[in-house]
Amino acid sequence: LCAATGDQLVPTIASDGAGGAIVTWHDNRSGTFDIYAQRISAAGALQWTANGVALCAATGDQLVPTIASDGAGGAIVTWQDQRSYANDIYAQRVVGNPEPAITSVRDVPNDEGGRVKLSWSPSPYEALGPPTVTSYEVYRSVPPNPSPSYARRLERRRALALDPLGVQFISWEYVATVPARQDSGYSYVVTTMFDSSSTGNSKTYFRVMSVASTGYWPSQPDSGYSVDNLSPLAPAPFTGRYAAGTTTMLWGANREADLASYRLYRGTSAAFVPAQGNMVVEQANTAYTDSPGSPFYYKLCAVDVHGNASGFAMLLPAGVSDVPHGPALAFALEGAHPNPARGGESGVAFTLPDGAPAQLELVDVSGQRWGRREVGSMGAGRHVVPLGGSRRLPPGLYLVRLTRGAHALVVRAVVLE
Repeated sequence: LCAATGDQLVPTIASDGAGGAIVTWHDNRSGTFDIYAQRISAAGALQWTANGVALCAATGDQLVPTIASDGAGGAIVTWQDQRSYANDIYAQRVVGNPEPAITSVRDVPNDEGGRVKLSWSPSPYEALGPPTVTSYEVYRSVPPNPSPSYARRLERRRALALDPLGVQFISWEYVATVPARQDSGYSYVVTTMFDSSSTGNSKTYFRVMSVASTGYWPSQPDSGYSVDNLSPLAPAPFTGRYAAGTTTMLWGANREADLASYRLYRGTSAAFVPAQGNMVVEQANTAYTDSPGSPFYYKLCAVDVHGNASGFAMLLPAGVSDVPHGPALAFALEGAHPNPARGGESGVAFTLPDGAPAQLELVDVSGQRWGRREVGSMGAGRHVVPLGGSRRLPPGLYLVRLTRGAHALVVRAVVLE
């Protein structure tokens, strides 16, 4: 337990409640007697600094410690103290488990994925000591077989050696340092290496290290995964023309960084339901020529790399003459103009193919609704309405949603001061 210079005398011991123990003694390594302690695990491993930590190193001699378990993995130590040149009795509580404990690893909602919120409870040493914890270091597991560029980045940052986790080994990458503030709990938003997808949940492991001047103690690892919660916007504008059995279509390119492809479907009525059996093509291009020999309705959506699909834009191409109601317009939501807007002084442009019921909603990113109106009565054609109606909107990010039957289109709008 201790092989420091000088004498170490009068050891006393108490259980830590987990098969190990906390031992205290008076120690002459500094030339006067001080009170030291060491914790040892059930497996016989030292848990604190080599040769123990000083519980008291005041002037004069501190002698004859006694110890009692505190029932919570720590202990209370008392001793005879001569710092005032008379014999007084002092006491100190020591805490048994210096490491923090991860309490949750949860996806950050309403984002494009790639982030989780890591939460942990503090080390008892932060408030009680000794030694006093001054900060926490956050570590993330390194993916297997990292790319050369990623490996070079690890060399510039602090990556720890392999560490056992069950039957596998994990290499840890340093992410951040969080100062200790004697809070009841801590959290940090950490980027992940993978997102959950339709093929499975790709977990990332984390651990938190409590850091003191005399050592550091890692938490037990825990894992979680991030989720892309946002679907792409519906492609707009969506236009096309039919002639001699062939439909030529063109649509505006989406701007989402994680966009993967577009899916185009066709049916014989405006009410057809897009499905695998009526999908014409899935592609990254924004133009397509279809030659079915007769006119059809088309529905188009955008899909991101995680399988999230947008609402559908619908089109009956111009040039169709054998439909009872004549050429149909695309169901489309162009978005806010200008965007960003100041105080909500912006208009929302959209197109309806007919007078069927349709609703236009405005919500903020927390889900609070700021307006809803029925717009289907405006009839077929392109329409523009004020973004916030008659009210002035506070600054923030908003979602504009146009719903018609089973189809919904969403665009983002930003309001500045």
